[in-house]
Amino acid sequence: MKVITLKFTLISLLLSLLTALSVSSQAQAALPNLKQIATGFGHTCAIDFSGSVYCWGNNEIGQMGNGTASAAEPGPVKLKDFSGVKSVSAGLAHTCIIDSKDDAYCWGQNDNGKLGYDSLEKSYTPVKVKDISNVSFIHAGRTATCLVSRGEVYCFGSNQLNELQTTSVEKLVLTPSKVPGLSSITKVIVGTQFACALSTTGELSCWGVQLNGRLGAVEENKPFPPSKMAINEPVKDFGVGAGHICAVGNSGALYCWGWGERGQLGNSVTTATVAVPTKVASLPSVKEVVLNRFGTCALDTTNKVFCWGGGEFLQNGSSDKKDVA
Repeated sequence: MKVITLKFTLISLLLSLLTALSVSSQAQAALPNLKQIATGFGHTCAIDFSGSVYCWGNNEIGQMGNGTASAAEPGPVKLKDFSGVKSVSAGLAHTCIIDSKDDAYCWGQNDNGKLGYDSLEKSYTPVKVKDISNVSFIHAGRTATCLVSRGEVYCFGSNQLNELQTTSVEKLVLTPSKVPGLSSITKVIVGTQFACALSTTGELSCWGVQLNGRLGAVEENKPFPPSKMAINEPVKDFGVGAGHICAVGNSGALYCWGWGERGQLGNSVTTATVAVPTKVASLPSVKEVVLNRFGTCALDTTNKVFCWGGGEFLQNGSSDKKDVA
């Protein structure tokens, strides 16, 4: 486990710096003060305090939302016709926002319907997600998007293995479809063919295709409906990677489980898969956690950042490109 000696008030800022190193000093200077930042596979977006949205990076499928496609946008591109935006999420190659009226808009790649506007056509400009309002949280994943409306979870996109567990059982869900069995939800994150959601009472529920213990079940390659994760205290934050999950308890303890072959579970080994939420040892009290595909970063209560897991791009803070467990 590697401690990053710089201090941050937002752990998402750290991950943005680790995954979007191509942003030039000129682009940085052009950005106003920001209140949120979101990183996708190849692009990054941010919101300033007026609610304006800026994006940069890969724009091959219209991830910037500016009506064009290009190999890359090195500087921040301001999203037109939107102000007062409340939230932004950057996925594999699409982007979603919640506007000032609590409606959801998405744009970019749409091979599997993850833009939610009843079409499989990509869009270079924002399109309104159909048949949904009062959106309080949205997360753009790799092949699907999930959001929260009135405390309930709705998802759309790829559902090849019934991983979305929505009322719609179509292989491609083109508009928001409710995930039954969830209520009072404040946050939802989509992983690779699975998702997790956090309730106001601190219950963390996960669903989708069981692989490598990430849903706490034994049977592999089988879809499961939402079930509460076995954590012995209320959860205040959580993160989802490609195959692992981590959750922060109210006590500040961090629990991780699922696929751990890159050291991303923080259990000192790079070979173990863990099906039970397991406390990460040797960490001070944690307040936030963020996961990427093979890595984990935690922010402690003194704003120190600890990172571990895959290191091929130096994303775990090491200098030798080695995995850190």
